[in-house]
Amino acid sequence: IPAWSQEVLASALPELPWDRRARYEETFGLRGADSHYIASAMDRGQFFDKVIHCLEEDTQKVQLAANYLVSDLAGIFAKTGTEQFDSLSPIAYAQLITMVATGMLSSRGAKNILTEMTLNGGEPEAIARRLNLIQISDSAELMPHVTAVLESETSAVEEWRAGKAASLQYLIGKAVQHTKGAGNPEKIKELLLTSLKQY
Repeated sequence: IPAWSQEVLASALPELPWDRRARYEETFGLRGADSHYIASAMDRGQFFDKVIHCLEEDTQKVQLAANYLVSDLAGIFAKTGTEQFDSLSPIAYAQLITMVATGMLSSRGAKNILTEMTLNGGEPEAIARRLNLIQISDSAELMPHVTAVLESETSAVEEWRAGKAASLQYLIGKAVQHTKGAGNPEKIKELLLTSLKQY
């Protein structure tokens, strides 16, 4: 076969699984097991490539998208007994990943929404609002809850001052409860530490 014919033939063929796997690992730093799983089925690879495009090839978000696909989405498909990527919008999936990456959703909230999206469709933000899963990360909105907990949990504050590290986790838990589960734990931890140092 002439060289030019080989080039035309190669360009007409779909990307081979090992080439796709290598691209995921070299371009986005995916773990070998994750890239192998995604690239080993054409539907998975095509879906994931659409998600990558929607995420504008942001490496951190692509890695997060891979984690959710390999663990949570695979788990949902295993329970339903079928792997139907055409029932899930890559755009909606990418939006969900962005909401997690920006702190709008907790990991638990994202898993609940992903299940709903996969089984029934829908937009992640609309589902999150309907299920009251939007996470509060705004300092001004969280600070009254942090202050209320510090004022009511004086013994835990004293224990933290005395060097009991576990007291901080207790206070974080109480502050998250105070927000009815909507507070971003990492942001609450940051605000608590700042406040505790000022007490």
